[in-house]
Amino acid sequence: MEALEEADRLRESAPEEAVACYLAAPPELVLADHDRVEWLLENLGPVPPEAAMPLLTAALEGASPALQPAVLHALGVVHWYRGETMLAEDRWRGSLEASREKRDKSWLRSHNNLALCLSHRGAYFEALVLFGGAARLAAEMGVIGSRVFALCRRGQMLALLGDHQRASRAYDAADALWPAVESESERHWLESTLLSARARLHRVTGDWRGLLDAQERRIAVLGELPPQQHATLADAHTQRLRALAELEPERGSEWIAELEALPERYELDEDWERQLVRELARLRYRMAQQALVEGEALRSRAESLLDAILDSVRGNERVHELVTLGRSFESIELGDLSRRAFDQAATEILRRLAEAAAAKDDLPELQGATEEDWQIHEESQQRLFAEQRELMDTVAELWRPGHPAFELIVVDDLVRLCAWCRRLQRRDGEWIPASGYVPSTPAVSVSHGICEGCREAHFNAVGG
Repeated sequence: MEALEEADRLRESAPEEAVACYLAAPPELVLADHDRVEWLLENLGPVPPEAAMPLLTAALEGASPALQPAVLHALGVVHWYRGETMLAEDRWRGSLEASREKRDKSWLRSHNNLALCLSHRGAYFEALVLFGGAARLAAEMGVIGSRVFALCRRGQMLALLGDHQRASRAYDAADALWPAVESESERHWLESTLLSARARLHRVTGDWRGLLDAQERRIAVLGELPPQQHATLADAHTQRLRALAELEPERGSEWIAELEALPERYELDEDWERQLVRELARLRYRMAQQALVEGEALRSRAESLLDAILDSVRGNERVHELVTLGRSFESIELGDLSRRAFDQAATEILRRLAEAAAAKDDLPELQGATEEDWQIHEESQQRLFAEQRELMDTVAELWRPGHPAFELIVVDDLVRLCAWCRRLQRRDGEWIPASGYVPSTPAVSVSHGICEGCREAHFNAVGG
């Protein structure tokens, strides 16, 4: 007890020492004091150390209901930085659910972090909506740091959805707010977040010089980080090397050597290892092309890159990567790999449509999508399908029974389309957004009907 009392006295003068004392004490003694636990949860920092797990696990069972949202949020952060993204998402969903009525800081932080999980698995529109809601709530609550973070991440989603102008405006808004953050450590962390966000826009627009500059500045800002944050540093170095590979392709062997050295320099989880494998595969494939390598050697590099992309990228980014790769494979007469890339791109589009439809039912916060959000969604879909018209024509010929995309919506050789809202009916009876695309192939016909929502809106109201 004396050690805990000493930690209580250190809160103001040496908060880091106080946290270390609390984490070293038996969890049941720490949890006996509500105010102590509340202070500790607020001061663990953006990356709770591994030592926090025993206390947080015990707190999940023994803390008061009022502290449960904060405990779940902190556990989610620990899981995230351990690379356990699905567990992190589960904890943050729990925190969001537990604090939804209060809409307090725990709700706001979990709102932001759950959006981060969604973006991580390619659900860019859903993440866009959640980040927008978090930015508005943070403004109402006067929490500048959370608002800056939400604006940065919303800008990233806009960049990935192809809306570069709105992305730039989101970054500018975050830039204007960032200096007003009072905590020096939080301001330092947010500067890195803002640089990472701007780097994403440079990458999707092919501004390799801008990407290089942003990542080199980010590396300088980050400095030395503890092992829990090594993935952040590895990401900055990987993106820097991606830019250098585009700017100076003749030095590809050097960039490969630097990429290969990253796992020895940093502790990386499986997720970041997959991203590293993808960038290495990309570089090796391009070097083989430049050296005019032919035959099985080139095919092996191509297959490795395709597998790496399928293993590490989701959402719109995956579609664009696969289409680019499919066209590259066509140019070197690897027709079967080209068709596989196009086929997987089309499957990803339909997977995202189905996932988005389910997400709206599972997560009430997505009902807060604004008129601007829906406009962004519509414009992004128009861009996607305009850019991939050739892809869609190709894929229409590839659809066949047994294929995942075919089995999702084709029943008795028919695609059922609501004549009012243009949604498609899945095999399980659910209706999903079609975003203007229905495969036109002799093997499949389109049958128009009406979904339940449109029947009620257009006919029940008239009948009444």
